[in-house]
Amino acid sequence: MDALVLLADLKRSRSKPGRDQVGENVRSTLREANEQHGDDQVARFATLRGIDEFGGILSPSAPVGSILWRLWTGIHPHPARFALVRGTLDIVPPEDERSLQRFDGPPIHDASEALETMDREGALVRVLHNGRRIDGSVERLVNLLYFHLLEWTPHRLEVYQAYQELGSQEEVADRFDVTQPTISESLKAVRARYVTGTRRLIEDALARELGGSEDG
Repeated sequence: MDALVLLADLKRSRSKPGRDQVGENVRSTLREANEQHGDDQVARFATLRGIDEFGGILSPSAPVGSILWRLWTGIHPHPARFALVRGTLDIVPPEDERSLQRFDGPPIHDASEALETMDREGALVRVLHNGRRIDGSVERLVNLLYFHLLEWTPHRLEVYQAYQELGSQEEVADRFDVTQPTISESLKAVRARYVTGTRRLIEDALARELGGSEDG
């Protein structure tokens, strides 16, 4: 079976204060991703060892750029390593038993190995297709966007997401009971327009490199 394996692990999660809340954030993020992207999944997202590791298996046509952004923002501000690998799974369970642990094949092993080795490059995201890393410029752009996101405060992320939803600074200001110039300054601080354009660029590049689509 041709598929996309996504594995992730939280960095330094065992030493995080408020670990129970971190765990709930992870679980709720995975539930929301499963609800929104169920049609794109071969095996639903789930935690694998406590809250420290999680993952799932996606169809080759899944909108991986959008899914990565949803996972990043859901667990924000906690950083995680992400390995995304397209390849052929050689052990595929029946449809009613399709949890990630029941599958096996090179993409799963490649993703696990990537999580263990990417720290040597200071990376948080690794993307491979049939055992080979994709275009290095694309992978670096993905990492740079994630690094930038991790520098945001939770409030600034909320403002950015509200602006993406509402499309009007005035409406966002009403939601947060602040002035429009305050919202404008928050959006400028995170370089919102640049981020949105970069997200679209990454979505298209990942779809091209992995053979998927961002129509979903």
